[in-house]
Amino acid sequence: MIQVLTATALLVALAACGPTRIYTLTNPPPESTATKIQPTSSATFTPYPTYAPPTDTPVIEPSFTPYTEENSGSPVIQSAEAAEEHLGNRDIPWLMSDLVQDKREPTSAGSPLLLSATLIEENLIWDNWWCATSSGMLAGNLAVMEFVYTINEQPVDASLGVTFSQHLPDGSVCSVTGFYLTDWPQGEHELVYSYTLTGNTNDGYRVYGPGTYSKIFSIMIP
Repeated sequence: MIQVLTATALLVALAACGPTRIYTLTNPPPESTATKIQPTSSATFTPYPTYAPPTDTPVIEPSFTPYTEENSGSPVIQSAEAAEEHLGNRDIPWLMSDLVQDKREPTSAGSPLLLSATLIEENLIWDNWWCATSSGMLAGNLAVMEFVYTINEQPVDASLGVTFSQHLPDGSVCSVTGFYLTDWPQGEHELVYSYTLTGNTNDGYRVYGPGTYSKIFSIMIP
């Protein structure tokens, strides 16, 4: 009897309040539990610099002749601006990275490392590398080093080269200087890359005593 009265009282109360709307409540959808995948990247080594010159930069033609007529049997060294512009051109071979592919250094001061290559293409990037096991060690090495470049016994103005840093997969850090050489006459040409150390120098791989070390490249143009 008590249950009947209670239900009846409830109906009376609802009627007194007017029409009643019944809403269906739904819970918001649970947050997705799917793992968000973060983009990953992997470093790959290329002997070429990672930058590219702007496409709207006009081609800068050299306004000087590096060699006089008596030295006209040598290739032409283009300007640093032209060298920088062509560093990313994969149709132009690099001497060390593409043709020679020899990472050795001279064994001792006064004993040059002799290397050779044949150049079929008309143009060449002459790339010269010095590497160390860390950026700090590389900076310390470069502080006590002097670099000299010659082509067919004629000195090369270092300001015509472009110098940039390059990181290798093994963690090494390198300083690379590249020259853009064109208009090669037929025959044999000698390119010499020398560096002088003013004291004992440790690149993380070996210790070099003071003195001048050289790499001599014999380039044949058929």
